Amino acid sequence: MVSATTGDGLNTLSDAFAAAMPEGPHLYPDDDLTDLPDRLLAAEIVREQIFCRRTKKFLIATTVETETWREADDGSVRIECNDLCFASGP
Repeated sequence: MVSATTGDGLNTLSDAFAAAMPEGPHLYPDDDLTDLPDRLLAAEIVREQIFCRRTKKFLIATTVETETWREADDGSVRIECNDLCFASGP
C-alpha cells in the first residue's frame, strides 16, 4: 500500500522500481555534465540571471540567443547574447 498523503510505502515502491530496471550502457562520457551545446547552455545561464535580477516589473517571458562565441588562446571565452524580454507593470 502507498499513501500519497503521508508518503507511507514510497521507499518500498521506489526500491521495487529500481530493482526491476535493467542496467544499461553509459550513453555519455563520465565527465560530460550535459548533452546541450555550449552556446545553448550559455544562453540558458544568461536567461536564468535575467529572471534572478529582474526589477519590480513582472517578467512574463524572456528568450536569449547566443550571437557570438570567441575562444581566446588562454582558454577563456567571450560570449555575446541578445535577449528579448516581455514585462508588465509600472
